[in-house]
Amino acid sequence: MLEDFKVELLLLNLFFILFPLIFYQFVHQDRLKAKSAFRNLLLFFIFTPPIWLCMIFSVNNEDGFLTNMHSTGLLLACYYSNPLVSGAVFLSTLAGRLLLGGDGQYLTYIGDTLLFGIALLSGREYKTMRLFSRIASNIVLAFGSKLCAVLLFSIFDPDCLGHFHYMFYLMECLFMALAVYTIEAIQKNMQLKQELLDTEKIKVASVISASVAHEIRNPLTSVRGFIQLLYETEGLSADKKKLYGHICLEELDRAQQIINDYLSLARPHPDLIEKIDLAEEVSYVSTVLTSYANLKGVELRVETEPGLFVSGDRQRLRQSMLNIGKNGIEAMEQGGMLDLRAKREGKEVLLLICDTGAGMTNEEVSRLGTPYFSTKDKGTGLGTLVSFNIIKNMLGKIKVESKVGVGTSFHISFPASGRGGISNDA
Repeated sequence: MLEDFKVELLLLNLFFILFPLIFYQFVHQDRLKAKSAFRNLLLFFIFTPPIWLCMIFSVNNEDGFLTNMHSTGLLLACYYSNPLVSGAVFLSTLAGRLLLGGDGQYLTYIGDTLLFGIALLSGREYKTMRLFSRIASNIVLAFGSKLCAVLLFSIFDPDCLGHFHYMFYLMECLFMALAVYTIEAIQKNMQLKQELLDTEKIKVASVISASVAHEIRNPLTSVRGFIQLLYETEGLSADKKKLYGHICLEELDRAQQIINDYLSLARPHPDLIEKIDLAEEVSYVSTVLTSYANLKGVELRVETEPGLFVSGDRQRLRQSMLNIGKNGIEAMEQGGMLDLRAKREGKEVLLLICDTGAGMTNEEVSRLGTPYFSTKDKGTGLGTLVSFNIIKNMLGKIKVESKVGVGTSFHISFPASGRGGISNDA
């Protein structure tokens, strides 16, 4: 009867059975699915130690007949891992029982072999069952295997019938039902999470595709219109033809830039990792932006320190810096000052790009870097999104501060890196 069992050992068995439920969800992470060997090893160590501990700390030990909940762990391993893992767990269970010894070990061999064999044969059918049927089949198999083992062993040792504690095994079946329900809930949540991620990916892809199609249609429509004018209008002056041709080229360049931004967004990870002197890159970017800044009446101010090294793709870092700097210049329609500063702060290298332009509201700042948000009339937002992705893939952090009528500051920090050469990204 249950009063013959030690409560603390009973609670220990329950704790051991709960152990796989705590860590089972981590096995279903995407990054482990490609590592089958490591995943199998992890599953083995999730199920095997609780089984051994249940046998070591059995709730009752009468003349070598151990009463514990180890079969719950074995059954969970059979149905919720794979044949390779469940086979290894089964053999380790038999080995553990052999080490513990006692006359009751033969009873365990019979019961566990029946349980493992039936679970292995019914595994495919088990996956097609509903939740209630799965719980019921686990209960019947757990209780039935023990009962059959006792009846078979009683042929050789009739006294073993006195070691069948049916009340304890019925209680174990209740916890078996709880364990199965918990694992099923974990699997269901993981499935719902994956479906949600897939739905979100499709939604983002559809939004971006529609936006790209819309943005490309605008310049193409303009090009078609001017080509039609060139074709249908007679007596156009050379200046008009030159103007229309120039506009067509500009619109085609804009369409090409939209496509390039989209491709950069789809392939955000750097192809080449190298040690970059940020001071040199700031100097390069300021040189490239000088002519555009002069055209807009904007003054450039550069301030750097020596030895500011970071790791990343040099060309893509330039792309992000040029994009942010160009946006800053365009935000200063009446002229102003664009600051490019780089300095070290502790173990980080800080890059500051500040303008004295129109500034943004808090809501606009919060939407920066999201698909197709732009403060410019003809902007797509893809350039900023790509720039932010490049910085984040270099382990950088971005903080934007802005005030309407005052200007905007981009605080970009990267982990500092020592001097070194070039290495290919694996």
